[in-house]
Amino acid sequence: MAVTAPVVGLIVLMSVGLPLGAWGLHDLQVRLERWAYDRHAQD
Repeated sequence: MAVTAPVVGLIVLMSVGLPLGAWGLHDLQVRLERWAYDRHAQD
C-alpha cells in the first residue's frame, strides 16, 4: 500500500496546524481569564 501525496500533505498540515491551534486556544484562554479578573477587580 503506497502512501499518496494528499495523505502526506494532510499529515504535515495536521502536524503543523494542531499545535498552532492549541497554542491559539491557550492564548485566548489566558486573555479571557485576565479580562475576567480585571473586570471583577473593578467591582
